[in-house]
Amino acid sequence: MKIFEAGTLIGNAKVVALDPPMGVVNAKFEPTPAYCISRHANIVDGEYITDHGVGLRIELQNAIGLECIAICIHDCPILGEIEVDIIGIPYPEFSQIFGEHEHYLAYWGSEKSN
Repeated sequence: MKIFEAGTLIGNAKVVALDPPMGVVNAKFEPTPAYCISRHANIVDGEYITDHGVGLRIELQNAIGLECIAICIHDCPILGEIEVDIIGIPYPEFSQIFGEHEHYLAYWGSEKSN
């Protein structure tokens, strides 16, 4: 997935965990040079700063936008890790997008992905 602020790519995200009933995706975030911790991160070193996710949007590999309620970037410079939570992805879109993902299948089994 790609994360944008307006038309500027601020980073790429690779899914590491899913919570299908909640419509939540957790992903490792790989920032681009346009990423700015003070402008984009909601949580820094475990401390909530503010909701910077309002102006962000996500695109899938095929350049289709991903609808969600919130995008939350957790930046932890102390550990050198950045993660992003994508919250409130509606059903059935969630299952259509992530239905073949290993974590989705582990949660629901293959019969729910159809």
